[in-house]
Amino acid sequence: MRSVKTPANMRGYVENYFSAPTPKALVISQRGATYWSTKPNDLEGARKQALANCRAKTGADCTVAMENNVLVLPTTDPNTTRGTAH
Repeated sequence: MRSVKTPANMRGYVENYFSAPTPKALVISQRGATYWSTKPNDLEGARKQALANCRAKTGADCTVAMENNVLVLPTTDPNTTRGTAH
């Protein structure tokens, strides 16, 4: 999560995200707030719910950072790779 600049004090939050069942999505606001959602059988629903919660609570645009446990947010760090989880 360092590549998406998640603060160190968010470690528990991020660990909860990784341990949550899939499908799930994690989003980040322009102000750095993170939100995530999980839906039993619907990645699109998880993405939409996380984005809606983020926008409603921050009043800012939000970007999907992770889908399931895969980083989808573009990064400028050459040491960070994007993968595909099945």
